[in-house]
Amino acid sequence: MTNLQPLCHQCHSRKTAKDHRKRVACGCDVSGTPADPSHPWNRAAVGDSGTA
Repeated sequence: MTNLQPLCHQCHSRKTAKDHRKRVACGCDVSGTPADPSHPWNRAAVGDSGTA
């Protein structure tokens, strides 16, 4: 067990997808919003009415 590396869930999922040759969206747009649609910032908040 010398080749283990600790990864958070998001990094583990990204690495696994890459290992399985699935496309992974990396980076962000000019405003800093992550390009990955499954990134938590891109998910609508529960109960969010969209008003300030």
